[in-house]
Amino acid sequence: MSSMAPATLGLTGAAAAGPRCRGVHRPLLALLVLIPLGLYACTIGRYGDAFSSADGHLYYLHAHSWYFDGDCDYANNLRLDPKLRARDYYLAQRSVRGQALNVFPCGWSVIALPSLALADLMTVVHNSVAGSSLPRDGFSAYYRAVVPLGHVLLGIAGLLVSYRFTCRYFSQTIAAAATLLVLLGTSVIYFVSFEPTMSHAGSFALVAMMVATTDVIFWKGWTLWRAVGLGVSMGLAAALRHQDIVWAAVPVVLLGPSLIGRKSTVAPGDTPVPAGPGSSWGYAATAAGAAILCLVPQVLVNLSIHGRVASDQGFFTPDWSQPRIARTLFSHPSGLLVLFPLVAVSLIGLLGLLRQRSTRRLAMALLIGFGALLYLNACGRTGCSRRFVSGEVAWVLGLAGILQWARSASGWAVVAGVLVGGVCLRNLVLVGLVFAGHVAPGLFNAWMTQGPRIIHHLAGLLPFR
Repeated sequence: MSSMAPATLGLTGAAAAGPRCRGVHRPLLALLVLIPLGLYACTIGRYGDAFSSADGHLYYLHAHSWYFDGDCDYANNLRLDPKLRARDYYLAQRSVRGQALNVFPCGWSVIALPSLALADLMTVVHNSVAGSSLPRDGFSAYYRAVVPLGHVLLGIAGLLVSYRFTCRYFSQTIAAAATLLVLLGTSVIYFVSFEPTMSHAGSFALVAMMVATTDVIFWKGWTLWRAVGLGVSMGLAAALRHQDIVWAAVPVVLLGPSLIGRKSTVAPGDTPVPAGPGSSWGYAATAAGAAILCLVPQVLVNLSIHGRVASDQGFFTPDWSQPRIARTLFSHPSGLLVLFPLVAVSLIGLLGLLRQRSTRRLAMALLIGFGALLYLNACGRTGCSRRFVSGEVAWVLGLAGILQWARSASGWAVVAGVLVGGVCLRNLVLVGLVFAGHVAPGLFNAWMTQGPRIIHHLAGLLPFR
């Protein structure tokens, strides 16, 4: 059994990229960290109200109740935040047991507990040293800044994991450029910088970790820590956003054949290193067990609120017989490929990777995961484009394929650069208009039925008219 890495489509490493590209990836990686942190700092200064949206508040509500009350009775926690615009609406909803209803998954809160404890400690120290009396209520200054910051950092970690994963198939510069372009050209920048209290920053980070861990296992074989890492990332992703379980297609497609003793069909010299059917089953069972453990908090919450293992989310139940694919992808202005054309470019890149033997199965697995997510959202009531953010790692890999092609296509590189750059600039303009309050955030986090008057708002920003 060989332990060789997969054959790269581009040249692996900055040195292989040539003298002019050596070290270029390092400033790009710095931007991956600095841009989200800088924008988040501006957001806190601009709004100072991290939990005002209903979704963000309800994701946080689990951790708030666990930490301060030690229970799953959320009525008093809802009343504590007067800035929650939909507070009375949610207070009026009750389960069959009479408790305040929270239909949002608890995975966000599981991940938020360390940053919540840190914010609480900072509040205690501040009150002790400064002699002031910031309330330890979970909603004062430190809580509103530090708790979302934990998910900003998780989103940044997801970007860096996507970069390292893509480096297995492309040069460092191409991988870093693709990751930065996905950050700038899709809603990733919005959810990792402006609304980390929603679930999407953590969602794409955990899916990226799951895909990257699966890829390492596929090429280098199972170990105990890899099995645990795969299970924890898969379980937390499902606990954070239940529909993220569709990305389990990646470990199933990549690792499934080795469990039944079949060999992988890859290029000679790039043979992966399965540990053998017997031991593979043991590691796979370990991964499954770790994933199940991550879902235990959600089961306990459901038992406490609803009296059964599964919650009652009938309002969100999809109509499986009528998937509205065209609406979800193309309806103006919030269709996925209309709002974020860079995703279409990335999907084309993934289709191109199907032609390479070393990436064929990986690209197939990612496309299957995307297809399952598309079907799930197309059957839903709205099909919001924000629900596709979990596919960020697939977008990075696919876009890297396009960049590699453009790099070797002489004149076409200019065309590709102009198009991709224009898409990213368009996205940044939209983000800026949302940040400035000229366009409703619903453009990114909901389903808009009417497009914003972009030209009108841009004209309003000019110093003279």
